[in-house]
Amino acid sequence: MNFGIIMKVKGEFTMSETKVCPNTKPEEVDYIKKMAADSSLFAGEVTEITFMPGGLTNRNFKTVVDGKTYAFRIAGEGTAEYLNRPAERQAVHAIKDLGISPQFYYYDLSTGSNICGFCPGDTMVRKDFQENDKVLQHAAKILNAFHHNDIQLKSTFDPLVEISSYMEWLKTNKCAKYYDGIEELLSTLKKIDDQFQLNPPVRVCSHNDVLSENFIYDRENDNLQLIDWEYCGMNYYMFDVAAIIVENRLNAEKEEEFLASYYGHKPTEREKADVLIGKFLMDALWCPWALVQLVSKPGEEEFYWNYGLERITRCQGYMAHPKFNEYVELMGKK
Repeated sequence: MNFGIIMKVKGEFTMSETKVCPNTKPEEVDYIKKMAADSSLFAGEVTEITFMPGGLTNRNFKTVVDGKTYAFRIAGEGTAEYLNRPAERQAVHAIKDLGISPQFYYYDLSTGSNICGFCPGDTMVRKDFQENDKVLQHAAKILNAFHHNDIQLKSTFDPLVEISSYMEWLKTNKCAKYYDGIEELLSTLKKIDDQFQLNPPVRVCSHNDVLSENFIYDRENDNLQLIDWEYCGMNYYMFDVAAIIVENRLNAEKEEEFLASYYGHKPTEREKADVLIGKFLMDALWCPWALVQLVSKPGEEEFYWNYGLERITRCQGYMAHPKFNEYVELMGKK
C-alpha cells in the first residue's frame, strides 16, 4: 500500500511514496503524518510505516522519518479518561538514564500518542520468559533498576484505589453484567486494605503493566528493554514482581529462578507472602478493567469478558491457597 506525500521542489510539487504495511489503516497513516508534523522534530517526510502487533489498547508503528526509525504510538480512543498521561511522560523522563527503556521525543498529553526511539529486536511472548533464562534474568534486573533507584513519581498507582475507581465507573455507566464471585473478591480486597492501613507498604516507582509484549529483546546485543509506561506510578513492589510470574505462566521452577534473581536470594516467608498477595492484587485489578473495556468497546465484548474471567478465576485460586489468609494478616505486621 502506498500513500503519496507532496514535496515542494524548486517551486513545483512532486509526489513521493510512503510504504505502508497492509495492517495499517489510511486514517492511521494520516494521524502518523500529523504527529510527525506536530512534533517539529523532522525536516523531511514519513517514508515507511509498519504496524507492530501486541498492544491491547494502543496501536504501535515502526516508522521511518528522515531516514531514521522511530516508534509511533497511537493511543487507544478513550484511554485518556482512565489513564494518567502526564504521569507516563514524567516516568519516562525519570528513568531515561537507566538504559532500560527507549527515549521519548514527542508526547501528546491530551491523548497519550507519542514518538519514541525504536527498539531493535523481538517483541517477547510468554514462551521467551518460560524458556530463555537470559530474558528472565534481564527482566529481574530491569525491575530492580526502577524499584530501587529512589525515583519519586508524582502519580500513585494503587491497585485498591484503581479497582474502586473502575467499579464506580461501571456503576455510573450502568454495566449490566458482572462476574460471579466479584463480591467475594471485593470483600477480600477490603481485608487486605485493612492490613495495609495497619502497616502501609513502601511504594516504589512501578511500571504496573509488565506483559511479555512490553519487553523487546535484542538477541544480538543481549539487551532487554521495557516499553509502554502508561500505567506507571508509585506502587507496591510486589505488583510488578507478581505480574512477571503470572502473565508469563511461569512454573514453580521458573518462578523460583526469577525470584532468586530479583531478591538476590531465595525468598523469605514474608517475601513469599508479598508475592502471593501481589498476584491477587494484580489479577483483581484487571477484572473490573476488563469490564470497563467491555462497556467501552461494543463488538469486543466476548474478548474482554473472557480476559477478565480468567483473572477472577485465578484470584479464586489464590484465595484457596492454604496460607492465603495467614499471608493477608502478615501484611499488617511490621
